[in-house]
Amino acid sequence: DKWEDCGAKLNIEKSSISSKTSIKDGNSAFGKIVIKNKMKAKWDITMKQGDNIGVGVCNVSGGLKTNKNKKLLTKSFTTDMMGYGYMGNTGATQKGGKVKKYGEKFKSGDKVSIILDMNAKSLSFILNGDDQGVAFKNLPSGDYRLAAALCEKLQKITLSKTTIWDAK
Repeated sequence: DKWEDCGAKLNIEKSSISSKTSIKDGNSAFGKIVIKNKMKAKWDITMKQGDNIGVGVCNVSGGLKTNKNKKLLTKSFTTDMMGYGYMGNTGATQKGGKVKKYGEKFKSGDKVSIILDMNAKSLSFILNGDDQGVAFKNLPSGDYRLAAALCEKLQKITLSKTTIWDAK
């Protein structure tokens, strides 16, 4: 996978996204590959700088060019009802702006794996090799993409590896 699009206050450079300034409501970036029914994907992300970062997936039906989905770029994807994220500074999950206690916090230097299993309709995360468990269950069908939200100055993350399994 690779980063396809991001908010105006973020910068895509090869496999990394970074922020130059503080961003009040956050800006989001999305991957290019769409994961649909019965598919499974794993994205490995390295936190290069910062901890107030959300990573996960977003159900982006209709692509990133629709007006509704364009708005996702200018806020944290986790404030949307179709955004499912794991937050570094708290270790909580967030969907539709609702925060739930979940796992360990992550910070600069940590490696987070995002595992989306549309066969099981679940999303889980691994932090530095430790499975944090299932974060979200009963995900609705849709067009899911890798998503990240950066909110502060000088944050940076790198997508290091993507693994996709087709429908069984």
